[in-house]
Amino acid sequence: MTKYILMLLLIFDMSYSMDGSISGQLEPDRNLMFSQDIRTKSKVVSVQTYNVETLQYYATNTKLARVVSFDGGGVRGIGAASWCANFEHITGKPMADLFNFFAGTSTGGIIATALTMENPNFSNPSLSGAEYTEKNANLFKPSLSDTFAETSTGGVAATTSTIENSTFSKQPLSNTKENANEFTRSLYSADDIVDLYINECENIFKPRSWLGYLLVSKYKTNSAYKTFDKYFSNVKLSQVRPDCDLLVTYYNLTNNRPALFRSHKAKNRAFSRNEDFYLKDIIASTTAAPTYFKEFKLYSAYSKDHPEIYNNNFISAIDGGVSANDPSICALAEATSLYHNADAFLSVSMGTGNCVSEVNPRGLISWAKNISNILMQNTYTMSSHLLKKFGKNSNKPVFCSRLQFDISEAHAAMDNKSPQNISYLKHQAQNTSSAMWKIEKISKVMEISKKPERHELIGDIFFSESNVIEI
Repeated sequence: MTKYILMLLLIFDMSYSMDGSISGQLEPDRNLMFSQDIRTKSKVVSVQTYNVETLQYYATNTKLARVVSFDGGGVRGIGAASWCANFEHITGKPMADLFNFFAGTSTGGIIATALTMENPNFSNPSLSGAEYTEKNANLFKPSLSDTFAETSTGGVAATTSTIENSTFSKQPLSNTKENANEFTRSLYSADDIVDLYINECENIFKPRSWLGYLLVSKYKTNSAYKTFDKYFSNVKLSQVRPDCDLLVTYYNLTNNRPALFRSHKAKNRAFSRNEDFYLKDIIASTTAAPTYFKEFKLYSAYSKDHPEIYNNNFISAIDGGVSANDPSICALAEATSLYHNADAFLSVSMGTGNCVSEVNPRGLISWAKNISNILMQNTYTMSSHLLKKFGKNSNKPVFCSRLQFDISEAHAAMDNKSPQNISYLKHQAQNTSSAMWKIEKISKVMEISKKPERHELIGDIFFSESNVIEI
């Protein structure tokens, strides 16, 4: 009965005109969300395929703003990083060439920030789209000339197998400016971020002594900060790729409220003194999970660059997961406000593993062990609910796709840095057929459609400081 109701709702909400154009409001919970077929007496209609075709129409015929967000979850973020690598392998383009708006919380903040960093050696801004893609092909595409099958169970399996087993010709981009490829606008590829999880978790999660754990935090902040400095150096939020926008969540302990790092504010001179920060400080703030790391003393880039006002002019910042572990609704709300010229929105939200834990509410140890997973799942549930409400109330089509994978309770810890656990997490993400199906289909849409330029989405009004009003 439920299937027939869904079918009726789909027909009611969507209509085609005689010339093939599309009208009607798309709700987030029906866009790229369903994997099952709806069966009628005469035929089978795949809701998923139907909506991918609709997305393709908007991507090729309108200004489709593309938003991608990454959940918090510690080492479990390697799953989302590996999915980003899939996007890059299929399209032959870096993620920042595919999406307009990036958002992340905690470990997701690392992914989002790294993907939007600009290569300082990029010296070919005048390359045409075809030339740019050709130059990047050896960096972002598999070495094998694989053909990804169309919609079918076999196609999903073939795609998963191909991506998991192929050897890629891409050489990871170095985080040293001297070695970054001049034809690549992005400093880091998604493969580089996967390697970061594999190679740097040991340095990020350096344990304190038992006494230090009891009195301060489980891990040393200085060790993690050195790793962030290695990858993000002295780059500021205002210096991320100019054709992308970045949002990272954190919690302001000084004012006791959720807060956001926003690149469009950092790039605007009217706000830059208070809104621009060094990327390594942003990462240290959004990853300062209570009990894992102590709070981070956050100074603006202006304060750090002007020692005479440095003293006591800081914010105590902790992990953004305290308030928004799934930043998708924050990202979409910000993007719709910023990209007022967009005709439609695509929101791709990447999770860091779903674990169903059994908790004994009378047991303190059981609560302490599982509270993180409970809070993470609750945040996603609330974000999903808000996204549905957002889509129903929006006057523009909103396509939402959630990528998630299941993990066992034995692998749920956010700080389990063992090679076996990291390999398991990546394997689980790569072998989640529903996620791989969505990645394949969305990637194909991205391949044949052009990402709108930032100025096309924003309009001229946002470039005039006199027209900017801070509320």
